[in-house]
Parts: sequence; C-alpha cells; structure tokens
Amino acid sequence: SMVRTRSGLLVGTGGKGAGIYGVDRKGQAELVWSDKDVKFVWDIIEAPGGKIYAGTGPKAQVFEITAGKGVAIYTPGAKPKNKNILCLARTKSGLIYAGTDEMGLVLEIDPKDKSSRAILDAKEKEIAAIVLDPTGDGLYAATSDASKANKDGKVAPSAAKTGRAEPAKA
Repeated sequence: SMVRTRSGLLVGTGGKGAGIYGVDRKGQAELVWSDKDVKFVWDIIEAPGGKIYAGTGPKAQVFEITAGKGVAIYTPGAKPKNKNILCLARTKSGLIYAGTDEMGLVLEIDPKDKSSRAILDAKEKEIAAIVLDPTGDGLYAATSDASKANKDGKVAPSAAKTGRAEPAKA
C-alpha cells in the first residue's frame, strides 16, 4: 500500500520487515513504524495531526500511529475469522471504516473509544476497497471472492446489490 504525502510517500510492506516506510523525494527509505505481530500492511490512510492509520494482517488489526508509536484501535475477538484488514476510509468526523477478508465485513471503528460495529456483511469473502462519497453521506464497498471465479473466465460480472447494510454515521 502507498499514500502520497507532502514529503514523499508512505509505503506499507509485507513479509520480513513488514511495516510502514517513509520514502522521500530522493528515494531514501526510513522505517516509520512496525509491530512484531504485523506481517502485512494492506492499507494506510493519513489523518490530521500527523496521525496514520494502518490496516494489517494476519491478525486483522487497525493501528493508529503517531510519531512512530502505534496503538491498536481495533483488534478482533478471541476467535477471529478475519485475517486481514484490507482497506480503510476515514470520515471528516474521524470514524474509520475497515474492510475485512474471510468474512467480507465493513467495520465502523471509533478511534476515540476503540468501539466497533459491523455495518455490512457481504456475500463475498473480501471487501477489496472502500470509498466515501464527497458529501460523506455514502460509503461504497467493492467486494471480491476468488472462490467464485471461474477458471475459464466465462462468469459474467454482476452489478447486483448484495449484503446487509446499516446506515453509516458521518
């Protein structure tokens, strides 16, 4: 994952040395944040005040990172079925939306009190992308499920609305 900043890029990596790296305009990389339990940084978003949010795996956590220090604002329960937080979006009011794999959930997370709730349970296994509309009143989620893909590519794509959604708080 990557996000452009005023000074260059923030790059989320996976595997050995997983974390977030800052890359300046000259191409020099420096570790900004890592956590011993994180093996994948799937998405990064910036917030006011120098905060960064990271969607990670394989424990499906969301971290709030300030000045290189990370705090998990979302950690799944004792027997998590999701392995990764694949995508993130942030409202103007500060709520974080996170898309999961395995169960295809869109989570609404309040970083202030670390509370969360599922607002969409899609039929597909993954929420691949989340986008807020410009007014902040709507949330769009792209879903995917590799197990439903036909090897010969002859399955027609569908634009059918699926899942169970609850209104989002802007």
